[in-house]
Amino acid sequence: MWWRWRTLNADDFRDEENKFEFGWEYHGSQNGFSHRGQYASKEIGDDYLRRTSIAGFLMAADFVFFGGVGLFTTSAATTGLAAAGGVTGAFVPTGMFIAAEIKKKLATREELKRQAELAKKANSSSTVWYRELDNNFALAFFRHHKQYMEHADAIFQLDAPCPDCSRMLQGHERVHVAGSVGKCSDSITCHLCVLINHKMAHLGTDTQLLKFQKGVVWSGDTTHVLQAFSDPQKPAKHPDIQVGIDWQPPLTGTSRPTQLASVCVLVKAWLRDCDDHHECMGKPRSNETAFAPTRLIDVSSSSAIRLVEGSQVDVSNRPDYITLSHRWGPSTTQARTTRANISSRRTALLLTSLPQTFQDAVTVTRQLGKRYLWIDSLCLVQDDPLDVARELKVMGQVFASAYCTLAASSSTDADHGLFTGSSGSSDSIVKIKNFNMYISANPPSDFETHINHCSPLNSRAWVLQERVLSRRTIHFFTPPPSSSGPTNLRTHIYFECGTSVRCSDFQQLKCLPGQDFFISDPQFPKRLYSAGVTRTVGFLQWLFEEYSRRGVTDERDRFNAILGLTAKMETYFGVGGRYGVFQGVCLPRLLLWRRKSGVEPDSWIGGSLGGKIEYPPNDGEDGKIKPPPSWSWMAYPGEIEFLVKLDGGFRVATNDDLFMQANGRQIKFKARTLTANFSCNPCSGHYWNTGGQEFDICLKEDDESHRRRAVGKLWADQTVDPHSTEQTINKVVVIGHEAKNNVGNGGTMVWVIFLKSAPNKLWGFSNYYERIGVGKLRADVIYGHGDSGILE
Repeated sequence: MWWRWRTLNADDFRDEENKFEFGWEYHGSQNGFSHRGQYASKEIGDDYLRRTSIAGFLMAADFVFFGGVGLFTTSAATTGLAAAGGVTGAFVPTGMFIAAEIKKKLATREELKRQAELAKKANSSSTVWYRELDNNFALAFFRHHKQYMEHADAIFQLDAPCPDCSRMLQGHERVHVAGSVGKCSDSITCHLCVLINHKMAHLGTDTQLLKFQKGVVWSGDTTHVLQAFSDPQKPAKHPDIQVGIDWQPPLTGTSRPTQLASVCVLVKAWLRDCDDHHECMGKPRSNETAFAPTRLIDVSSSSAIRLVEGSQVDVSNRPDYITLSHRWGPSTTQARTTRANISSRRTALLLTSLPQTFQDAVTVTRQLGKRYLWIDSLCLVQDDPLDVARELKVMGQVFASAYCTLAASSSTDADHGLFTGSSGSSDSIVKIKNFNMYISANPPSDFETHINHCSPLNSRAWVLQERVLSRRTIHFFTPPPSSSGPTNLRTHIYFECGTSVRCSDFQQLKCLPGQDFFISDPQFPKRLYSAGVTRTVGFLQWLFEEYSRRGVTDERDRFNAILGLTAKMETYFGVGGRYGVFQGVCLPRLLLWRRKSGVEPDSWIGGSLGGKIEYPPNDGEDGKIKPPPSWSWMAYPGEIEFLVKLDGGFRVATNDDLFMQANGRQIKFKARTLTANFSCNPCSGHYWNTGGQEFDICLKEDDESHRRRAVGKLWADQTVDPHSTEQTINKVVVIGHEAKNNVGNGGTMVWVIFLKSAPNKLWGFSNYYERIGVGKLRADVIYGHGDSGILE
C-alpha cells in the first residue's frame, strides 16, 4: 500500500488546541476577549469576570493593553516596562489586560522608563516589581508602636540642608562633584552632602547628575543613591514618599529572644493587617475538613517543647501552626527525629539542644501567639521510609494550611539562625527638619535580588514548592559581606502574601504579571487556572526549568521534592500528570525538553557519566520511589530547558493516541519510521558525550563521493555511540512544528523524540521504546504512517 510509505505532509498536523476546560483568552475579537472553553463551574467564571471588570484586569493568553503604556513581561531575557509613545492599546506579549486605573498607580513616564532599565540590568526574565505607597499601614503602625520612634533620637537632625540639597529635594537636578560639601550657613557643614559623598564613594562614581524623584535620590536614571522617608509624626509635604524612618530596633547587642521580639512587633502587624483586609487565608468551605499535619511541635511550655500528634490538635476552625523553611546541615541531621528517639520527644525536647534556626523559629512562633510549629526534620521520622513516603504525599498541604512560613533565606545551614546581620546604622540616616524627611543611605529593600536571585535557601529544590504553596512567607535575609561597607550586613525582612511584598523599611512592592504573580498566589494554582493555556504552559516550562537548576543532596529526590506542588496542580486542574508532564494540551510542549550541556558529570550526585540517575534495585518497595521513565527529565540529573516556548503558534502531530496511560509511567503514541538509517555526527568532534550535547543527523548521498547531508539535529539524553548497532536510530515520535512553517515544503523541520527499542520485560512486546533524545528532522525523511507504540 503506497500510502504507508509517503512522507509527512500538512494532513499529519493540526493546530494546537488553545484552550483548557477553563479560562479566558484574548484572541483579537471585536470585543477584546471571548470565551474559550468552559469554566469548571459558573460560579468561578462569574466571579472572575466580576473581579476583572471592576479592577480592570483581564487575564489573557498573550496580550496586554495599557492605555498609552505597553508592558512586556515575557519569559525571554528582555523584560520590563516601556513607554508606548501614546499609542492606545499597545500590543505586548504577556498574560494580563491592565486597564487605565493601574496606569495612575505607576507614576510618570520617566518612572516607567527607569523601571524598564532596572529590569533589563537585573535580567529579570519573568517579573517586574513596582513600589506602591503603604502609608495608611505605616501611620497606623507608628501610632500604635511608639517605641519604634524612640530609636529616632539617635539619628542626626539637620534643621535645613544647603541650597544645592534644598533645590534637589524640591525636584531640581543638581550636579554632584566628588568631595564637595555644601554649607547650610557660613559655618555649618551640610550633613546631607556628607551622606551623598560617602554613598557615591562606595558606588565608585565621581561627578554625576543627581535628581530626587518619588522619594529616591538617583544618579542618572538607574543608580539608587539615597532613600527618603516621610516623618511618621509630621508627614512630609511630598504626597509620593513612603512614611517611615528606615530604622529598626537594634538587632545586635541584646539577647537573641529580645532581638526576635522586636522584629515580631512589625511581623505581627503585617499578619494582622493581612488577616483583616486580605483574602490570603481564604474561608473554609462548609464541607471542607480541616487539615492538621501528622505531627507538630508544641511550643507552649517555656521550659521545653515536645512532639504531639496532629490528631490531638483542635482543628475545629483552622489549625494555627507555623512552618519553617530552611537549609539542612550537619546539625540538622544530628537533631532529626528517628525511631529511636521519637518516644522521648513526645514527652520533652530540650530547646537548647537544637540548631539556632530551630530555636529562633520556636521563639518567633511564641511571639506571634501560636502554639504549634512544623519542622520537617523533627516532625518526620527520618529513618522510617514508609513514614517519609506517607508524609511526602501531604507535604504540599502542610505548607498550604499553615498560618505562615518562616524562611531562613540567607542561612546556609541550620546553625546560623533566621538572621545574622544588624538593623542598619543610624549614622547612615539624616533627618531634614524643614522637609519633614528622613534621608537614608542604608541599603534599600530589594526583594527581587535578595530572595529570587541571591538567597542560598532558594537555590534548593525542596524549597520551591515550600514557597509556592505557602499562603504567606516571612523571609529573613542578610546580604553577604561585600565592598559596599558594613551597612551591607543589614538584615532585611520581607512579608510575602498574595497581595504584595512588604519590607522592613516599610516599602511595599507589587508585581506585574509574571512568574511571581502566580508564585505568590495564596490559593495556588487559582490564578494559573484562569490564565489560559499559553500562559499556563509557559509557567510550567519556567517552573520545571527553575526547579532543575536547584540543588538537591540526593538526586533520587528529584521526583519527591516537587511532588506536593505537581499533585496540587493535577487535582486543581482535573488532569492527569506525573514525572514533570501533564496530560492534554500541555503534553506536547512539555515533552520537548533537553538537558543543558556543559554540566560536569562529577557534580551529579547519584548519576553516572552522562547517564540516568541510579536507583537501588529495590526502589519502588517499602515506600521508595520507582525510577522515572525515560521520557521524563526527572530521570536525569542536571539542568534542562524546553525547546518550544511562547514565541509563536505550534501545530501538533495528529497523534490522536498521544496520551499518558493511567499508570502515569507509559505514554501511548505513533512510532514513525525514518526513510533510512542515519548517522550522528557530533558537533563537538567526538562521538562519546555527556547528555545534552548536539549532533548533526546526516543521510548518505547516493553518489560515489559518499557525501553526507544534514537533515536534522539531535540533543542526546545520555551517552550515544552512533557506531553501535544497539543504538541504531530509525524511529521517532513526531510532536509538531512551528505554525509559521508549512509542512508542504519538504525542508520544513519538525520536532521529534528519538527512540530506541526497549522490549517490555514482562511480555517481550517489540513496540516498547525508550527515549534517547530530542531534536528536529526534515519532514521529508519521516514516513507519515505510524504504528502504535508505548514510551517508557
